[in-house]
Amino acid sequence: MRVKKFGWTGNNGILMIPPDTARPNVVKNLLDDYGTISYEAIPAKELTYIDTDCRETQDTHMLYECIMSSH
Repeated sequence: MRVKKFGWTGNNGILMIPPDTARPNVVKNLLDDYGTISYEAIPAKELTYIDTDCRETQDTHMLYECIMSSH
C-alpha cells in the first residue's frame, strides 16, 4: 500500500491528524479513524505546513497525484 510505503501514516505523516488542535501531538490515522476526525481538523493541520518548503508539502502533492491518477 502506497500510504505506508511513502510514510504518510508514520509518526508525523500527512495522514496523521490531531482531532483537537489544542493537543497537536495526539493524532489519529485519517484512513483508520475517518469517522472520528472532524472536517475542520484536516485543513487545520494542512495550514501548519502547506506554504512551506518541507516534506509534508511534497507528500501532499504526491498524495494528490496518486488520487488523481487512480480513476
